[in-house]
Amino acid sequence: MNKKSYIIFSGSNGFVAKNFLNNYPFNKKYKYVFIYRKKKPVINIKNIDYQLLKIDLKENKNLKKLPKKNVKIFYHFAANPDTFLSKSKFDYQFHDNTKMVMNICKYCDTASVKNLFFSSSVYVYSGSRNKEFNENQETYPQEILGSSKLSSELILNSWSAHIKTKILIMRFFTIYGPGANPNQFIPKSIKKIYKAKKNVNFTNNEICRDFIHIDDVINVLILLTKNLPKIKDKLSIFNVGNGKKIKITFIIKSLVKLINPKLNLKLISSREQIQGDHSHCANIDKIKKLGYKQSISISSGLKSLINENSHP
Repeated sequence: MNKKSYIIFSGSNGFVAKNFLNNYPFNKKYKYVFIYRKKKPVINIKNIDYQLLKIDLKENKNLKKLPKKNVKIFYHFAANPDTFLSKSKFDYQFHDNTKMVMNICKYCDTASVKNLFFSSSVYVYSGSRNKEFNENQETYPQEILGSSKLSSELILNSWSAHIKTKILIMRFFTIYGPGANPNQFIPKSIKKIYKAKKNVNFTNNEICRDFIHIDDVINVLILLTKNLPKIKDKLSIFNVGNGKKIKITFIIKSLVKLINPKLNLKLISSREQIQGDHSHCANIDKIKKLGYKQSISISSGLKSLINENSHP
């Protein structure tokens, strides 16, 4: 009897991975491996063969605990994802993200992994002033997360010439939705508005971002997985966004209106600018060709988020 093939998920307790697992088309013919580093994920999936592994992917020796062969897909979501870190933390983030990718490439080689998904970031474009970010443009990040992710992409590109693994790089734009990191802009803003009594102040931020709801991110991931046989390139890069510019001030005004329209909102001017934080928008022609269509607008996404978090 043939042994089952494996499908591996790293960072399985993270924002994207948890939502992905809740919607993943699990199949009994595979064995699933869920990797975590600190907090054990709760797996509420019945009738599947799976294994939980607590390992730190920065340590190459730990990858010996992973399956030795028959790995169909490795979804790599684990990362140090914080943005706009202080200089004292640059080395830590860069080392974390690039070391994990280097070790995973070695593992893909020895275990003959068929497909590898890598979660990159919009911040690889943080040095660009382009109105629309295209996967083929030159990238010179001004933000350390972007530098660590672009360096990881370059490591994957170098290894792709020496391994048989098909590599898909997903450059995630601004993801929001239930379960997001509480330190992200939208969750922090919601908490601030709920705490306000009569007045609430925000910086008058005219920067635009390309927001994509977590459900649409999962739709893209499932779409890419289903289309693996059609994706012929050894290494492919996909922008994962909605191709729409949305002002930060629009988000703030929408949240105030949804939570407490009686609040006195004051937008305060500021000359302070964070290096690498520019307006951005994705060119999403590549995922559109695979059949992607936005299912959740920013307005409906924010409304559902407020309904689910009426008392943060």
